[in-house]
Amino acid sequence: MGVYTRRAYLGLLASGGALVSVTPGAAQPTVVVSITETNAPVAAGAELSVRARVENRSGSTVTRTVHLVAGEETVDSRSVTVGGGSSETLTLAYETYPVQQDVTFPVTVATDDHAAARQVSVYAGDEPGVRRVHPPKEVTVSPGTTVMFEVASPLLGSFGGTEWTVGGESMGPIGDPWQAAYYDHQGADYFQHTFESAGTTPVRAVVDPPHEGGAGEHAVEWTVHVDGDGHGPPSVDAVRPSGGALTPTGETVDLEVDISSSGGDLERVVWWMHQYDVVLGVSEVSGAQDTATYTDDAASFGCHTCDIVVWVIDEHGCFVEENPWRIDEHGGGGGDGGGLSVSILGTNAPVHAGQVLSVTARLENPSAQAVTETVQLLAGEVVDSRTVTVAAGSAVTLTLGYETYPVRRDVTFDVTVAAETGSATQAVTVYGG
Repeated sequence: MGVYTRRAYLGLLASGGALVSVTPGAAQPTVVVSITETNAPVAAGAELSVRARVENRSGSTVTRTVHLVAGEETVDSRSVTVGGGSSETLTLAYETYPVQQDVTFPVTVATDDHAAARQVSVYAGDEPGVRRVHPPKEVTVSPGTTVMFEVASPLLGSFGGTEWTVGGESMGPIGDPWQAAYYDHQGADYFQHTFESAGTTPVRAVVDPPHEGGAGEHAVEWTVHVDGDGHGPPSVDAVRPSGGALTPTGETVDLEVDISSSGGDLERVVWWMHQYDVVLGVSEVSGAQDTATYTDDAASFGCHTCDIVVWVIDEHGCFVEENPWRIDEHGGGGGDGGGLSVSILGTNAPVHAGQVLSVTARLENPSAQAVTETVQLLAGEVVDSRTVTVAAGSAVTLTLGYETYPVRRDVTFDVTVAAETGSATQAVTVYGG
């Protein structure tokens, strides 16, 4: 299915909403189309559907391709077979452009024989709606494949808030630090689901306006067909350096993964620092096989025992996650190979959204000399940090904190206290406002 692009939208405005010419056929066409209904008006970004009737006035069976045209662009097409002297109805649809002002324009249903048009309206509410980012609206995958869905909307906060349903069953909003980190990096909220059984399953993402008296829910849908001949997950075929312990040296290091798809084109690799809940970067890839590279000095993250995680995603949203490396030790120092060990003594969680969340940690220096390190509090990003000096053979207690995000629903996520040579993680809960 096509999309009502900005080019088509601007074309409508430039033409004053004039109907694009479609070949009307003979004066007495044998196949006649008419528009019986639409779901207009719809909110910007929502799906506009058009119900059409195709009448065959001849005495023999005919097959026609029926097009839905918005502006200058064909946005949906379907083939229909109609018996002689009979008629068939069908629905065509497309996702409207997220316009910032109300617009009225014609949509046209057309075959090679005949065309029919109707004026429709798309309204812009106080906020634009939700946009389907990835994958395409309809995908076919094999059983056991995980698919990653993404939506974007200015109604979303750092911890998402999208309501996801699979086959009509609510999965709830998915809110955790990885959600926040991904949203900050990519501007999209994501949901991952593994489809185990053959069949067709709808997936729906709903974003509600954050204020009373809004224009109603904003939603997009996908249709997932699960079939033995469908697309499977991509794979990580090789990694360099070889998987396992990764010892930072203070110099840059190239991390490489050789990847392949089970059908279709690869799209991207997302690189994560696991315990830090940080997106390190995103590599664009293509084709059935490719190599993705991330270049950096892992020692600069100061995360002893942290995993480097890679997500591989193809054009169909098929997804796989691998943990090829773990940072073995910090090359920077703490003198004589020493450094601070970290443990979390407690938090003030649960707290309400917008309140300060505080985390108290114990920093211990078992070495024979004083150690000075920067200690950070991470909740999807660095939210507080202090520089601390701990005498040889001593320990100190440190409290870090930050003002939590104004989430609308309860969320549970990990917070991490990280020194340059050690870290500790604990789950906390923030109640939605």
